[in-house]
Amino acid sequence: MNTEQFVTFLNHYFQDDQLKLIFQDVLSTDDPKKVYLLINQAIISHLSTELEEVLFIQSSIGVVFGLRLSNDGSTTVLKVYSPRIPKTYLDQINHYQALFYSERFLAPKVLSSLFPFGLGYAGFYELIQGIEENAHKPAKRHLNYFHL
Repeated sequence: MNTEQFVTFLNHYFQDDQLKLIFQDVLSTDDPKKVYLLINQAIISHLSTELEEVLFIQSSIGVVFGLRLSNDGSTTVLKVYSPRIPKTYLDQINHYQALFYSERFLAPKVLSSLFPFGLGYAGFYELIQGIEENAHKPAKRHLNYFHL
């Protein structure tokens, strides 16, 4: 995916002004060219390949990018955390997620340590295909709580 294709993709996503505000809050920019450079630099630095395609973007308190990589067509997730979340807490999340993965729980594999990204931190994770659920719905949170 070249810069212009990414710009077109992100501008379509930014039709919702609230999503632009989330990008500004988390990444410090909503400029599609700058976002493209941040993502591609992170992929090169941490995964030694380049971006082939953006599969999806989801925003909430942070921003999640589903990505296809150019080296072998594999997929990954770049999760950019809110700058309001302390790195010590994020390190603990990564630790427990890696532990769950190693114990064969359904948890994405941690593919990188956390690194500075935008105003906060980010990490690469295995992309697990499945049914998309909205974890912000009270009934879903209740269900998740009782299955821990």
